[in-house]
Amino acid sequence: MLPGMVFAVILVLVTGRFFTERIVGFPHFINGIDMVAVPVMALVFVMSSIGEGRRRFEGRRVISLTGLFVLSWGCSWVMNYREVNWIGALLLCVGLLTPIVLYLIVINASVDEQFTLRMIMLLNILFAVNLVITLVETVRDFGSEEFIVLGTFGANQNQLAFFLAFMMAYHLAYWMYRGVSVFRACSLGVAALMFLMAGFQTLWLVFAVACGVVFLCIRPSKRLVVIFVVVIVSVPLWSAVLERLARFDLGQLLEVAEANFDELGKVRLIRSAPVIWESRPLAVLWGVGPGTFNSRAFRTIALIPSEGPFSGGRGDATDVAAAIIEPFYVNELADRFIIPWYGRTVSYFASGNVDAPHTSYISIPVEVGLIGALAIFGIYASVGIGLVRSVRSAADPRVRVLAAWALISLLMLLGIATIDNYLETTRYSILVWLAIAMWRVHSRPGPNGG
Repeated sequence: MLPGMVFAVILVLVTGRFFTERIVGFPHFINGIDMVAVPVMALVFVMSSIGEGRRRFEGRRVISLTGLFVLSWGCSWVMNYREVNWIGALLLCVGLLTPIVLYLIVINASVDEQFTLRMIMLLNILFAVNLVITLVETVRDFGSEEFIVLGTFGANQNQLAFFLAFMMAYHLAYWMYRGVSVFRACSLGVAALMFLMAGFQTLWLVFAVACGVVFLCIRPSKRLVVIFVVVIVSVPLWSAVLERLARFDLGQLLEVAEANFDELGKVRLIRSAPVIWESRPLAVLWGVGPGTFNSRAFRTIALIPSEGPFSGGRGDATDVAAAIIEPFYVNELADRFIIPWYGRTVSYFASGNVDAPHTSYISIPVEVGLIGALAIFGIYASVGIGLVRSVRSAADPRVRVLAAWALISLLMLLGIATIDNYLETTRYSILVWLAIAMWRVHSRPGPNGG
């Protein structure tokens, strides 16, 4: 019964999140269905395990580190209770742990390889739907001032781009280690074009680096050379087509960022962390409080000025869940280190995400302390090491494909977490941890023993 329930819940999570933003009249709270469904499923799983007298679980290292994070999070809340709002505190914990808990449930729910095959089929169907829709959007609106590629996944083109990159990683891994068909190659070509059209320029670089690390460094593949040759030969054609669109200006953006490096929001944010810890020495251990400083949870509830380049163009700078909850939260640290960047009238990097003071790598250790941060990053490191081992040594090509896919996806998530609070963004992270879970199911007993 439990494996069937797990598959049904994940089916709802994946398909529901694909179409919520695109169906007029759908309430926005459905976007957060995973943050409710996964804890409920976890409760059912725990009760079922207790009833069965179960004592052994897979992923023990991840379970231990998850417990350590929860302990650190609770300690941070208690030690900073005067400044912590309960909504922000819960959002931080649930946002970070939802995909990890989903992964633990899947690998312990007695699902088999059939689960993996069904999930890949579902993802491929949604991949095909988005390719068709985005291709129509591109042909219809290319070159116009209103041109934007959205597809069905997510609230903006960045979220669509991540899904396309996620699925391209699977098909590239399949090509590298199992071979390619004409249909798969054509699908990859169309997906690559739509990926560029979505305009998430930072992800272009992150995706290329992630694929290079896996296919050239961890387990070299001669087939990747063919892809590089095709890309290089087609550069003149790409340049002629893409120069018509102002969004393809990555080189110019990097030049501007280099010239104004000291003024970038993230640079100033990194420099603010030692100042905060110097003024509050014990915050190194338990942070300044969950949801109080710079996390995605903070941005959900914070009362932030509506002017400036980070307002999202919607009349409010709280670009997370603004349609669901009115921002209300203020505190001294945010007023000193975060709010001034929202009021700034110039965006040096010409990209709100890249220039803004948002990054998981600073928000997590400042809010919950270094112990909690080490727990979360330790989870990612532990799983990443297992994936690297599997890519290098797995005898079964199916396992190697899934491991390479999951590893590329994990590297992408960690890469874009430098420019925003993406480790808390479950629309991205659940896809990544679902791929990791499918690898783990297929590779039992597991290369790293959990």
